[in-house]
Amino acid sequence: MINPDKCVNNNTLTRIVTINLATGAIGQYLYQQEIAQNSNSAIVALSNSQFLVLERDGKFFNIDTDVMKHVYKIDISGATDLETVAAQADIAQDAALGLTLKGKTLEQVALSDGWEALAANGIIPATKSLVLDMAAKTQYPHDKMEGLWLIDNKRLGVLNDDDFATWSNNNTLEQKYLDSAQSDIDGNTLYIVDNLPLSADK
Repeated sequence: MINPDKCVNNNTLTRIVTINLATGAIGQYLYQQEIAQNSNSAIVALSNSQFLVLERDGKFFNIDTDVMKHVYKIDISGATDLETVAAQADIAQDAALGLTLKGKTLEQVALSDGWEALAANGIIPATKSLVLDMAAKTQYPHDKMEGLWLIDNKRLGVLNDDDFATWSNNNTLEQKYLDSAQSDIDGNTLYIVDNLPLSADK
């Protein structure tokens, strides 16, 4: 989230917004990425407080095997609901920027002072545990892991985004390949992974 501007782009902070459909009440929580500028391309509910979250970089496995294509189980039950934090001392609820610390957005604080500064002010992110490393499991060849399909409590479908098998290179639209020899064109693919701990924790 670009809050307040693009100067906070190199961040590990993502926001999760919840809406109570019965009451309309809004909640807002923080998720901490493993690497700055990762993408969280999908979220799937396991319960009212537990979710599967996709976190990935934009690298190709054939170019750099140190890729991150992960799925985490997260829990917001112990995380801080930013909407309920009362204004006090250096903490304020800004109508345009949301919760601020000493006039800074939470993105600015995380970037300049680290997550420790947020924790010191009682702002705690969702807990998370790794349930799937697609690179380790499948040598996932695509740059984008984009969709999650929760089949049951042990099987998960994972979809890539092939960008219509094209991408822009120096402002030129080109074919999108998965290999340096340019013989394997990227295509939309569904992976089904089983024997995963996907049920909500009691």
